[in-house]
Amino acid sequence: MIFYVVDDLGEIWENSTSHKNSINPLIRGVDMNKRGVATVFFLSLMLFLLFEGVAAQSMPVSVGVSPGDEFRYDLTFYWYSTNPADLVPAYLIEQNQTDYFQLTVQTTTSTTVVFNTSWRLLNGTIYNSTEIAEVSSGVTGCVYVYAANLSAGGLLFPSSTTLPWRINSTEFRVYAGSFREINHISVNSTNIEGVVYSHMDLYFDKLTGIVVEYTLTEVRSSAPNQKIVQHLILKDSNVWVIPEFPSILALPIVMAVTGATFLILKRKKLK
Repeated sequence: MIFYVVDDLGEIWENSTSHKNSINPLIRGVDMNKRGVATVFFLSLMLFLLFEGVAAQSMPVSVGVSPGDEFRYDLTFYWYSTNPADLVPAYLIEQNQTDYFQLTVQTTTSTTVVFNTSWRLLNGTIYNSTEIAEVSSGVTGCVYVYAANLSAGGLLFPSSTTLPWRINSTEFRVYAGSFREINHISVNSTNIEGVVYSHMDLYFDKLTGIVVEYTLTEVRSSAPNQKIVQHLILKDSNVWVIPEFPSILALPIVMAVTGATFLILKRKKLK
């Protein structure tokens, strides 16, 4: 296989039973405290997971972005061929001269987002267009935004009956200088007209639903010996000024406070 990079822009990138009656009451109390803390920890964990599950099921589908939100990306294309005689398509060479690609939220409803997209090339050329995303069913086919507060195991499009894709994982990653809770999904498709094979590897912000990185790999019917890879990654936004407080930290904090309170109350009873 011959590998071509379209140009050199940017990088893609415990006690003895015989003496139990003589055990000091304080020692017995401490032992009971340990058991109590373990019980509280377990009950807190179960209640937290139950609450999270119920909340996830009952939470209505909604968008997480607002008018005026801006997201700017680096955009790079790669081209591969198994035929040494093939030439890099001219349109890919032009598209790979990207300065930035920007999304600006114009309007929103409970489940839709209207974007202005601005694609600026290094020669100063700007391509503007409008993109509409429907985050509940995915009927508009937009890849730039999804419903807010989705989680691993949940449907990418909660009300869709034809797109049963589920989120693979939720993890913490850094994008545009902010430590964020990020959803990840990877999808293979072979039923797209004019495309032999398509693979989408996508990361989007859990809180806002906005895409932060994706890699789209395609082999097209018109050139089955060629593979085109498109890579988009967020580099700047006016939304993430103050880092968010990760919701996953709530459980350890709650359990630590509960455990400390239990120990204090138990020690007071022993006095």
